Amino acid sequence: MPPIRPATDVHAAVTVLARLPIRRSIPRADLGGAGLGGADLTEAWLGAANMTQAGIEGADLSNARGLTQEQVNSARGDRRTRLPAELIRPASWA
Repeated sequence: MPPIRPATDVHAAVTVLARLPIRRSIPRADLGGAGLGGADLTEAWLGAANMTQAGIEGADLSNARGLTQEQVNSARGDRRTRLPAELIRPASWA
C-alpha cells in the first residue's frame, strides 16, 4: 500500500515548522490531534511537542530529534510509520 500523502501545502507547512531552530522564548508545537499521515519529519526537532492523538500513519520520523517514547505512545501510527531506532513501535499500531 503506498504511503498516505498530505496535501502539498500541509506537507510544506509541517516541514518548515518542524525544522525551525529551537528558541527558549518560543514554545514548541502542539501537534495534538494533528493529521500528519505521510509527513516527512526527518531532522525535525520534536522535543516537548505535544503528540497526543497526532495521526502519524505512514510518517517518517526516523531521524526526528528529541522524540520520546512517551510521545510515540500517545500518537496514532501504523506499520508504515518510521521511528528512530531507539524507540519502540507501540503494539496498538498493528
